[in-house]
Amino acid sequence: MILSNSGKTLYSAYDVSATSNFVYDSTGATDSDSGWVSARADNTALAIGLTVLNATSLTYRIEGRFDTYNRACEIYEASLIEVTSIDQLINIAESLKQIRLGVKVNNSATPNTVYAGLCSSEVK
Repeated sequence: MILSNSGKTLYSAYDVSATSNFVYDSTGATDSDSGWVSARADNTALAIGLTVLNATSLTYRIEGRFDTYNRACEIYEASLIEVTSIDQLINIAESLKQIRLGVKVNNSATPNTVYAGLCSSEVK
């Protein structure tokens, strides 16, 4: 039985223009302390989607931190090469303290509009 659900918007119509470093929040921050949100839950999933892509591809990387190891660890990395009518949903199997999503494009053509959110559930 689901006891509670919560959601967190990570990107809302964010125009990605970074080509060399991953951007971790909607201010364009690329440093190691940016974009982290709590991921303490029984079930965690991340949804990502594009409404506009003028670059050839958008690469995204999900990173996590654990209680006992405070360094960023890559959980998943993939690329989107076209706009689709439905977002991708990635279930996070790891039990994490924090999570963040980095995005970048392969060339400077803009706009590249990304949406992403985190959904967490507590179960009984």
